[in-house]
Amino acid sequence: MYPTLSSSTEVPNPEAEETRLLWSGGFDSTFRLLSLVLREKRAVQPFYLLEHQRRSTLHELAAMDVIRRKLGARSPEAAGLLRPTRVFLVSEIAPHPEITHRFQALARRFRVGPQFEWLPRFAAQHGCTDLELSIEKNALRPREPVFAYLGEFLERDADGARLRSPLADPDMLIFQPFRYPVYDLTKLEMLRQAGEAGFRDLLLDSWFCHRPRAGRPCGTCHPCVDAMEEGFSFRLPRPARFRYRMNRIWRRAKAVIPAQRFLRQIRARP
Repeated sequence: MYPTLSSSTEVPNPEAEETRLLWSGGFDSTFRLLSLVLREKRAVQPFYLLEHQRRSTLHELAAMDVIRRKLGARSPEAAGLLRPTRVFLVSEIAPHPEITHRFQALARRFRVGPQFEWLPRFAAQHGCTDLELSIEKNALRPREPVFAYLGEFLERDADGARLRSPLADPDMLIFQPFRYPVYDLTKLEMLRQAGEAGFRDLLLDSWFCHRPRAGRPCGTCHPCVDAMEEGFSFRLPRPARFRYRMNRIWRRAKAVIPAQRFLRQIRARP
């Protein structure tokens, strides 16, 4: 059963001890959700922000439905701790000039995804100060510079990490409404913990591809490339693994071809 759309004017009012989690049906947020209801026995209120143009939306919603149904069959107690997902349209998030200004200032210094402009606006619109956002640690390469910089302002506690206050950099205030429970974990560490806790199979029902082809992972989008390179190639079908390898060869070729043209131009000079 898919979640229903919430009114954009409805303010989420959590119950006591209820964790509010941005759940996309992806690996990282699904790990956090399952850890909370199965290991910590804590209630979770998931939020999903729907983008009309996002090609993976139906796959993400389907993954969430599968995980819910399997969780209910395995542990009715844990399933009872998982509240119905509340869905909000990104297009209906209220403007917030100050947040947009801070995002633009930060974007002039770092590469920052557009979701970090509308996620803080969503939090401001609904008075949220403790939404959990699942930003993980990459196993193979350094973090994106903006997320490495974010780490300089985080303080850890039992629920992960959140920004210290006051902040030395006012532009980083766009990250303040959130908690970062998996900031210090890699996907492989999450998979290991899920295996030890007995929910590895549920975690692998999550969705990750941004540009699915015929309903299956593409092999060339950023999450698919990460899956191939971080030890999760088993999650991609054979055609996707083939496209990944061909795309990698093509990228290398494109890097070599301009160099060859440059050398030919140099040699052709009198």
